[in-house]
Amino acid sequence: MGMWHDDLCSGSGVLVTLDGLYYEGNWIQNRLSGVGLMITEDNIWYEGEFYGSSLLYGKGTMTLPNSDKFVGSFNGAFTDGVKISGNFYKAINPERRSVQQQPSVSNPESFGKHSVPADQKWKQIFSLCESLLGGPTAPATKAWEAVAVMVSAGKRTVKKDKARYRSGSSDDLEKIPPYNRGAMTIDYYKQIQEYLRKAFEVCFHPLGKLMEGLVDVFRATYVGVGAHSRLLHHARDEVNSFVKRTYNIIRMLFPDLPSSSRPMYIHHTDCPSPVSEEEDDKGEVITPSSLLHPLLLPKIYPPLFTLYALHNEKEDEKYWDRLQRFNKQGDVALLAYLGVDQKFWLIDESLLLEKRQ
Repeated sequence: MGMWHDDLCSGSGVLVTLDGLYYEGNWIQNRLSGVGLMITEDNIWYEGEFYGSSLLYGKGTMTLPNSDKFVGSFNGAFTDGVKISGNFYKAINPERRSVQQQPSVSNPESFGKHSVPADQKWKQIFSLCESLLGGPTAPATKAWEAVAVMVSAGKRTVKKDKARYRSGSSDDLEKIPPYNRGAMTIDYYKQIQEYLRKAFEVCFHPLGKLMEGLVDVFRATYVGVGAHSRLLHHARDEVNSFVKRTYNIIRMLFPDLPSSSRPMYIHHTDCPSPVSEEEDDKGEVITPSSLLHPLLLPKIYPPLFTLYALHNEKEDEKYWDRLQRFNKQGDVALLAYLGVDQKFWLIDESLLLEKRQ
């Protein structure tokens, strides 16, 4: 995952292998070159120089799961054996946890440093949507005129091809909703939510085209071979970036929405106000996440859940192991272990006496 040129990996990127190795760095014609990062499935980190996609070659630091370090010169592929010329440093930390207590997935401070920032990914998909709406500086009137033209043309084009309609009706999308009232209310916000829900489901609406493209590239990146526990961090950043950039495009159509950096609390009355901790729970807080998460997350939930499951796999195994161990215990043993007062045990006294003897 990263920058490409003429079908070759060229520039910053991330590589995950079938045997669980994670690489970050700079690629030159499909070769990892210069300073980068490698992390193994059992939390061994190497930060240093590479030559090729898997060859450690040059100065670097290798950190073991218990925080011990090798610092020096490295030469060789990690899977075949690496020659190390340098110093070994024993971690001195009385509060250091054992290897068994380490989290299943932990990352060094330099993690993500060599990858492509989330806001730099899929820029063409967003710029296409902006151009369809007349450009980022176009007034809302012009943007809505472009939407009306595209929806009308799209309906004529796919009139005989019902398969192109994802779900729901697109009849209401031809009518331009109120978009510039000057103040936000609950009813107005509900109308915006309903319009966006329909627009994101129709392939010929600019927002529907945008959503379709984002879902496609997200699934292509993180499904199948791309399902790797280390990629959860990147996927999460990507989702947050999708929400932020999509919200900015939506504000081209609905300028009354607050900016992404300033949430707004709306009452049931017609007077919006900034968010306050003392607000009652009868209104709603408008943020990019509150508006777009219900629309975006259901479409990308399967790959995102898979990444979370892989990320927490070892903790999940420990949980089930403890649960099965407790299930093998009798009621009395569990009650005693949990420290429950004996007067609440509700166990026959004769049985309790036998246990004591």
